[in-house]
Amino acid sequence: MVVDSMTLEEVARELLADLPNAQHIADYRFQKFRSSVLKTSRFPIIRYDECKTVHKKNRFFVSFSAFKRGQWKEPYCHYYCIYVRPEGLYCAVVGMKEDYVYIYPPHFFARYRERIIKRDDISPEDLIHLFMSRFWSNFSYVITPEDIDGLSQWDQLSEEGGIDFVGTCPDGVIFGQRTKNVVLNKTIISESMLYPDQVDFYERIYLDNYGFLKENYPEDVVLYIVGLEFDYYQPPAPATQEAIDKLRKKYSKDSQ
Repeated sequence: MVVDSMTLEEVARELLADLPNAQHIADYRFQKFRSSVLKTSRFPIIRYDECKTVHKKNRFFVSFSAFKRGQWKEPYCHYYCIYVRPEGLYCAVVGMKEDYVYIYPPHFFARYRERIIKRDDISPEDLIHLFMSRFWSNFSYVITPEDIDGLSQWDQLSEEGGIDFVGTCPDGVIFGQRTKNVVLNKTIISESMLYPDQVDFYERIYLDNYGFLKENYPEDVVLYIVGLEFDYYQPPAPATQEAIDKLRKKYSKDSQ
């Protein structure tokens, strides 16, 4: 179990050591998912399950995703763990790349709520699940002095300190710091918060991420991941004249 006195590296070792136990539990959850894939005609199908380990009591979660019936044997699987410390809830993504652990602290989710979701009616844990439901890769780019020479300063990050990489996800731009095998994602901003002279720099990273996705996923999965950028940020379409005329007709009848 993760305890308050652990360093980030110790947290990473704890979760990596306990991950096989969570995967063993997930094997049983997978049977239900497999049955659902074989029965449905609507894809993609995604299922989330909690896999709390028996001895260490770590709260792992697994997501199974299938985009066609043929994936009933080998769906996409993502694991993450939610743990609590005095400052709030943390999320750690494990099992994506060798022995790397990607950690998102409470401050990250505070900024995610404030800058991206802009809603106060979602609990801290549900906010983590929302973010992770949209998580497919942790693509990041190490920032060098040459990269930011002549660019506006990332003033949104002045309070964060120790930023050495910028990453991309469906919801915005992520900044953080890497130490050994731990990637600490410190904060997130929306693309609209970028200065004009920062846009080209970020677009290069975005295109590199797109290339990474194409190398690692089939086209239908890539389209799904890219589409996540728009699924709850599209403004409502303007009403057509036909729709307006129908409403006028309806309410004119109601008033008679």
